[in-house]
Amino acid sequence: MTHGADHCLISVVIPTFNEAGNLPILVERIAGILGDLDYELVVVDDNSPDGTWRIAEELSARFPVRVFRRIDRRGLSSAVVDGLTAARGQALVVIDADLQHDPAIIPALVAGLAEHEVAVGTRYASGGGTGSWGGSRLALSRAMTWGVRRLLRVPTSDPMSGFFAMRRTSFQRIHPLLHPRGYKILLEILHRGHIATVHHEAYVFATRQHGESKLGIGVLVDCAAALWDMHLGEVLPLRFVKYCVIGSVGVAVQLTALDWLRRIPDLHSNDAGVATALAIAVAIFSNYVLNDLWTFRGLRRRNLRGWWSGLLRFALVCSTGALISWSVAQVMREATAGHMNIYFASVFGVLVATAWNYALNRRFTWKG
Repeated sequence: MTHGADHCLISVVIPTFNEAGNLPILVERIAGILGDLDYELVVVDDNSPDGTWRIAEELSARFPVRVFRRIDRRGLSSAVVDGLTAARGQALVVIDADLQHDPAIIPALVAGLAEHEVAVGTRYASGGGTGSWGGSRLALSRAMTWGVRRLLRVPTSDPMSGFFAMRRTSFQRIHPLLHPRGYKILLEILHRGHIATVHHEAYVFATRQHGESKLGIGVLVDCAAALWDMHLGEVLPLRFVKYCVIGSVGVAVQLTALDWLRRIPDLHSNDAGVATALAIAVAIFSNYVLNDLWTFRGLRRRNLRGWWSGLLRFALVCSTGALISWSVAQVMREATAGHMNIYFASVFGVLVATAWNYALNRRFTWKG
């Protein structure tokens, strides 16, 4: 639903997933704080099973709320980026819908943009706090914050915060550089945008009132992956590392399958080539399944026909890779008149074939 003109003073982006109980309270609070200011609330919902998007649409009858229901996309960071892209305000604010961020500091965050590109709501400045957090959660958060600040040199006491504001012009500059994943989009904005200084506003992290916390091992894994991507991604893409890990698992799968197949009397009595070929087929199948679920998770096919088509492409690419691996090893041996160690030549062939397989699979098997 559309409200107002094409531009406004403040856009508050609210990413949601299963926040039906919290969203009406948050919208009421923000409306009371921003009062008669020219503002809009941009709710980006990942098709919540509890109908958060429907609640947001109902709220749009009384408040300047715009609702974007994402059917085929998931993830907090990408939801924030989609919301910032759709926002009309000159000042862009991001706040969680779980009522743990204090909307009372929104005007101060916006005021801070007069002299800074980014303003951050921080739990770790004077006057701020983590509320009812237990000792283990606080220790983990402190350790992650310390590590991130040391590794990426971001200019804030709370780089993991999900509560921040930025100028529209700054977002437009940084947007093409972003690769949103996981939960910590502020960290990527500060790092890829080369933000030198930020404005800080302290707040106390509140206790969630409704729904369940989304903090879990997946959040930590996504955070670690984002750090790798920002720190080493240009030299060694994380997706390629994952592909190599799955390839290593595939070797173990092939050897295990070969061992089991050789125990079958008919295969044991015949040439080992049949058992070897079947073991390779098992390894290719397992590698495809694991890469589809993990390495290329965001690009995997959602229908059965596409899945089988991808498997066929993967098998063809890997077959050419095996031929390349063998050919490279032979060429290396011939170029050194047989002096190169056969195992070293084989390893070199595998490395070349792995790079080949990854490049082609990325282009033809998992497009996007």
